[in-house]
Amino acid sequence: MSRPDLADRDRTLSEVSVHVACVGLGFVGYNSALAFSHSSYPVVGVDTDAALIEAVRTGNSPFEAAELAEYIEDGTCDVTTRISDAADADVYVISVPTPLSADGSPDLSAVRSASRDVADVLDEGNLVVVQSTVYPGCTRTDVRPELERSGLEAGAEFGVSHVPERYSPGDDASERPTRVVGSIDASWRALTAELYEDVADTTMPVSSLEVAETTKLVENIQRDVNIALVNELAAAASALGIDIAEVIDGADTKWNFHRYEPGLGVGGHCLPIDPHYFRAAAEDRGIDLQMIPAAREINDSMPRRYADRILQTIGTIGKSPSSAVVSVLGVTYKPNVRDTRNSSAVELIGHLRDENVAVEAFDTQYPPGEEIEDTGIVNNPSAIAAVRNADVVVVATGHDSFQRFDPASLAAAMAADPILIDPQRALEQDAVDESELIRPRDVDPNWPRRQAAGPASGVPADGIEGDRRETDD
Repeated sequence: MSRPDLADRDRTLSEVSVHVACVGLGFVGYNSALAFSHSSYPVVGVDTDAALIEAVRTGNSPFEAAELAEYIEDGTCDVTTRISDAADADVYVISVPTPLSADGSPDLSAVRSASRDVADVLDEGNLVVVQSTVYPGCTRTDVRPELERSGLEAGAEFGVSHVPERYSPGDDASERPTRVVGSIDASWRALTAELYEDVADTTMPVSSLEVAETTKLVENIQRDVNIALVNELAAAASALGIDIAEVIDGADTKWNFHRYEPGLGVGGHCLPIDPHYFRAAAEDRGIDLQMIPAAREINDSMPRRYADRILQTIGTIGKSPSSAVVSVLGVTYKPNVRDTRNSSAVELIGHLRDENVAVEAFDTQYPPGEEIEDTGIVNNPSAIAAVRNADVVVVATGHDSFQRFDPASLAAAMAADPILIDPQRALEQDAVDESELIRPRDVDPNWPRRQAAGPASGVPADGIEGDRRETDD
């Protein structure tokens, strides 16, 4: 496609040659560049981080995905720190971070900066796609004016679309999730949908930029609220002596029940952040949201709640925090990925250390002896090494490989009265039942499991569940 072909509404992408520039090569931008390269588009990736560019160029990217290096080697892809090197692109895909400011408000500085950079090289007939998560209205009111610094008019002379990112760390790289497409007008929407049909199994065009922006926020808000709900139910069920795990199993037999598991909260770069973007837009229009902030408060509080309950449990076995050892298995924010951003496990470790508790850790996503990001803890060589002489073991993030752990061996390596906290049942549960591991009633939402004699049976006065072989009938 030679400019101004994209502005020619009578032509389709199949009739032209399209060059794509991916602005921002973080996790989303990198995977976007990979997807377009895999679909035979010439691609240039742009990022201001020179070290990242060098890592990508040499096949040492920090992302768990196929390497762009093979496309760089064959000349169909290039990476650079200079936006001027992308001046020949026809499509600019912006995928830069949208974090929160120190006061919890949306931080759009990277999006605005990237938009200004694109404006410097924007030409008539180009298409700009925003993939970064933003609040409703941002693409129109914040991005568009920055792009129009080019002297071109959005809609008439260049296109602006919003296609929310849907890449998820740990997912199969071959997956091509449906992409929602919103644009400044119907013609640019059709063109953008045609482009994304080459990197997605299907697209869903929507009526406006704002609908597309809000779609991503609602996806994550719904999940955040449901996780907060099950965390609150788990806490109440534990106090009532009811096995929340068994309750969930029972409820899951109904056709319209959506299963969620309790845990230490939520992490990553989306769920803890996206609700704040929607809330900011709503409050700017005088709408007082209640459920969304409440869910955020519950999930944000979970690491602190677990830390407090662990400290209480340590006291019941006659130890002070400074004399206790807690081992955390799984530190990343979600299973099967090497990513500690906003990890609840990391926050839990911080709370325990603030109380002078000695903390060990093991995570299968890190080599033995390597420091786990954001913790200052050197990864143990094995789970057994991590739990040796520990008073409490917390399975904070249940990697699939944890199903192969032998609970009896973990218990044997720990101190007397070995306490297990495994809220998402990452370990093989029948093997846990047969081991010496103890679930504390006031910490683990799985307490008690299959208590036939009633909710209070087999529970010592100190609130710590006894040996499963003694209390199960």
